Amino acid sequence: MDRPVRVLLDVNVFVGNIMAHDRGHKGTAIQTLVSMVSSQKWGIDDRAQLVISFEMVETLETVLRRLQFTEDRIKAYTNSIIDIMKYGPDSLDPYLILGGEERFAVTARLAPPAA
Repeated sequence: MDRPVRVLLDVNVFVGNIMAHDRGHKGTAIQTLVSMVSSQKWGIDDRAQLVISFEMVETLETVLRRLQFTEDRIKAYTNSIIDIMKYGPDSLDPYLILGGEERFAVTARLAPPAA
């Protein structure tokens, strides 16, 4: 396999990861999954590419707000997730694949519209 394995982690995995960290847990299954993707190591091929959409990032931010995380921490965490994707082996930006086609999600997050 020449291409890295593309991995989509559910929002609850990212929430569980940050909560496990805050509780002082180490080496949980969720932390291991996030670690494998953030270090781009996965299985035999040893390469993983995180795939996440802007909609998932926005959902993650909403959940973290409900859990009363600070805005600074929410932005730092979600930006680090986007960076994992952008600097992975395929250098992807958050997008959706619908009907077999790549279609860019709402890009207002990267460049808010002018007022």
